[in-house]
Amino acid sequence: MTRHKLDAYYTPTWAVDVLRQDLVLHLKGMSVFEPCVGEGAISRGLVDAAILTAVLTNDIDPNIAADYHFDAAKTWPQLRGGNCAWVVTNPPFKYAKPILDQARAYATYGVAFLLRLSWLEPTFERNRHPEAPDRIIVLPRISFTGDG
Repeated sequence: MTRHKLDAYYTPTWAVDVLRQDLVLHLKGMSVFEPCVGEGAISRGLVDAAILTAVLTNDIDPNIAADYHFDAAKTWPQLRGGNCAWVVTNPPFKYAKPILDQARAYATYGVAFLLRLSWLEPTFERNRHPEAPDRIIVLPRISFTGDG
């Protein structure tokens, strides 16, 4: 299977709905940064739920509508308004670790990532920072390719 350009696999609405239901109490009245906005399903879902004070978006693809266009796997620039309370995103799997490192350094309150459960399996890279998540929401595996 050929990979999508820039590893762009967009989040289905049903997964955003589950994420939003779990995060609604944690995010109410806070600002959020979505570093891998893609089609905007997560940020739009959070804004539509009217639980955020502000949302800033980024995507590496300059053709995507976003507030910023930088590589989220590298050091993040200073964003207008400073750091956000939360970083919430569905990162490209192969870049999740460096994006998570940046998100942890940037978020003043919390980080929520949509990742396959296999991301918790030990690897050399992830064993150097073996922090377990505070909570895990288990969803059916998402078919990002549409082939089930």
